[in-house]
Amino acid sequence: MFDIYCEGHGARVLLWSDCITGVVNEAGGIVLRWRCPCGQEGNWHTGQSASTAPAMPREARCIPS
Repeated sequence: MFDIYCEGHGARVLLWSDCITGVVNEAGGIVLRWRCPCGQEGNWHTGQSASTAPAMPREARCIPS
């Protein structure tokens, strides 16, 4: 589940995975496309592009056994 601001409701609403209409990995980050049960559609831009994301610390790359 995730929440978004829905123009149709004029408020934040809780959506579930069935409301996801697409996920696109773009240069600027990840775009999640959604459709509210009221019919309103929108995009949620999240994440960072790979070129601007901070590097993962070396000690976090593997888990010792």
